[in-house]
Amino acid sequence: MSSEFTPQDGSCSCYSNTYTITHTPIARFICHCTICQDYTGKAYNDVTVLLKSDISELEINKTRFRRWKLPPNISRGLCKYCHKPSIEMAVGGNLVLVPTDNYPDIDALPQPSMHLFYHRRVRNA
Repeated sequence: MSSEFTPQDGSCSCYSNTYTITHTPIARFICHCTICQDYTGKAYNDVTVLLKSDISELEINKTRFRRWKLPPNISRGLCKYCHKPSIEMAVGGNLVLVPTDNYPDIDALPQPSMHLFYHRRVRNA
């Protein structure tokens, strides 16, 4: 990853929900919790963390948000059309979690810095 971040246009797999990531993510992590497994349909959720101000042109009106567990710390969004992860909101919407699959240039992202709920892993990332 270079030290200078080039903005990227992120989207769900069918491009119904789009946004522009304008700044280097604060962090990238892999979560192995059962909620993330259910949400993504995969063995883990690989996401980047950004401030809300680091995303512009947020067009997610075709995203259906759901909260899996109380208290609702994270609101996870699935595209209404392709049913794939679109975007997640945390801390009252001030933090945004973007699935790394939604970036066109994953190589420009930081490497994952941590694994969460590793004891729940189905397979290694």
